[in-house]
Amino acid sequence: MAEQREMIIPTSVRDNDIFREDLARFVRSSTALKQSLYKDVKLVPPYGTLSDTQINHFSNELSHSYEEIQRIVSVFSLIRQQLLETGQTPEEAVSDIESLIGKEIVEASKEDLQFAFTYPAEERAEYLALQTLIFGPAYLSSSLRPSLVATAEGAELVGVHFMTISYLNTEAEQKTVTLGITPGELEQLESSIAEAKRRLETVIEISGAQSGQGLKNQ
Repeated sequence: MAEQREMIIPTSVRDNDIFREDLARFVRSSTALKQSLYKDVKLVPPYGTLSDTQINHFSNELSHSYEEIQRIVSVFSLIRQQLLETGQTPEEAVSDIESLIGKEIVEASKEDLQFAFTYPAEERAEYLALQTLIFGPAYLSSSLRPSLVATAEGAELVGVHFMTISYLNTEAEQKTVTLGITPGELEQLESSIAEAKRRLETVIEISGAQSGQGLKNQ
């Protein structure tokens, strides 16, 4: 008997008339809008959404209000977030949309919708990692700025870097810290980052191999 998968669109909005209208509006929207949503709406770093210029453009092109285009973005983001959480496929998302607003509305846009909901495995892994770390201090962004500074005696200028890290503390307050880093320390940091990436790839490969072997033994 085939496994019955959960609905992708949450129960809390399925019976909401406004949501269903916005969903139908999204389905009927242009290929260009769906491609822009796929390309520019990012739920993992670097985060992104449609710009005001894009929203105004599609508002004029599709004869929708600015707010209606914003709601289309919200509908798309909700469904994509559900896909990243559950690991379900774009085809399953389209099937769930059909069950909600009707196959006849979806049929002409099936391929565009499946393309828009496509996501790489790396994006889902990043999303799940973010959700796993959500209850502790959370990384937001960082910048690294090279600079020339005077020595303590002021006789010479030396090259250093200043790294600024922005994060959320456990009270969800945004904080920043700036660290001074020498060229040698930067090389050490680069080496540590490369080594951390290599080790994580190895752990993932080993975990995948063990999972596969476990399935074979069942």
